[in-house]
Amino acid sequence: MRIKLDRDTCPYFDKPMKDCYCGVFNSFTIPSIVRYCFNDYEKCTHYIQAVLMNSKQEVLKE
Repeated sequence: MRIKLDRDTCPYFDKPMKDCYCGVFNSFTIPSIVRYCFNDYEKCTHYIQAVLMNSKQEVLKE
């Protein structure tokens, strides 16, 4: 199944990280997927950790 991505979709949705909600679709994760993967991804703890890790890696490279 392919879902159309738009600007309100998490950038990691297409290739989720290990702990992402969208990595496993089931009745327990669907509410979080709808909330965080499609609407409030900037408030998702997994997204925030990924952004912080990427920003730290970029700082270390300089």
